[in-house]
Amino acid sequence: MKRTGTFAAIVLTLALIACGGTTNSSTTTTNPATGAWSETLTSASNQQLGSFTFNMAQNNTALNGSSMDFANMGSLAQCFGAGTVMSGQMGPGMMNGGTMNMTMTWTPSGSAETNTMVMQGNMANGMGSGSGTFTITGQTPGCTSQTGNFSMSHTSRNMM
Repeated sequence: MKRTGTFAAIVLTLALIACGGTTNSSTTTTNPATGAWSETLTSASNQQLGSFTFNMAQNNTALNGSSMDFANMGSLAQCFGAGTVMSGQMGPGMMNGGTMNMTMTWTPSGSAETNTMVMQGNMANGMGSGSGTFTITGQTPGCTSQTGNFSMSHTSRNMM
């Protein structure tokens, strides 16, 4: 009986190691996408359009962005501002990398029109970066609809 218990403990430990599990319950282990991020947007011809920073919170496969700073949005400065909402979803069962989809929406004060950016791509193993494609649907004056690529980097795993 003692051998069976020891064997079961060894198998459980190996399963946790193989699946990336750990006994540490810190935010970086259970919610690896949680923290500060920086994102760069480029056109289909690889011209940089702008960049922004944000905090992301992960709850299972759900993603929510907050504290967005659009100070470096360049040619996309008219598309997003204070009050922008970001949410997304990661592929099921994914904790260390895989597919992700995120959407940002902004309706300027006093406007009935909404600008939307849909991002589809992949999160790298370890959740340190991500990349993919984006589509902006511009509805407000000065925001032009366009498509391109995004790349994002995890700058800090500590939430503010």
